[in-house]
Amino acid sequence: MADVKILAPIILSFEGGYQCFPEDRGNYNSNGVLVGTNMGIAALTYETATGNVPTVDDMRNISKELFTEILKKYFWDRWMGDQINNQSVAEILVDWVWASGHWGITIPQRILGVTADGVVGTKTITALNATDQHNFFDQVKSARFTFINNLVTMDLSQQKFEKGWNERVNSYTFQQ
Repeated sequence: MADVKILAPIILSFEGGYQCFPEDRGNYNSNGVLVGTNMGIAALTYETATGNVPTVDDMRNISKELFTEILKKYFWDRWMGDQINNQSVAEILVDWVWASGHWGITIPQRILGVTADGVVGTKTITALNATDQHNFFDQVKSARFTFINNLVTMDLSQQKFEKGWNERVNSYTFQQ
């Protein structure tokens, strides 16, 4: 079975620390105030997890403990990661939800041929674990590149992030 503790340092290696790009939609709290992200935690995710509308100081001071709690509860558990048989598959799926929200579930559900409702349940996990893991991994990776290309094509302001996003996806490799 997959383990979130293996994924956590990988996500952290991509995310780094605090950033506050106005073009990054994840940098705004529910009041529309630019407060940034930290360790890849978007302002609205922070708000959901803590129940508080974040300030710049809140975002700058996110602890590794809060990062790990958010990763597990809102991303890993959303994909039922503890029930995924292959670590590589779990990593690329959870990373996609981390980076792109519900698309990281609905598009893989379409690949699996299950209802693309954005909710991972027994049918999705059963289909996922029953499919050829290497082939599915490759299909998800390809779909992520297509998703990024489409996102940038629709909004050229996102082009500055394209290279990094593609490098991130490309860094995932399949392991049996």
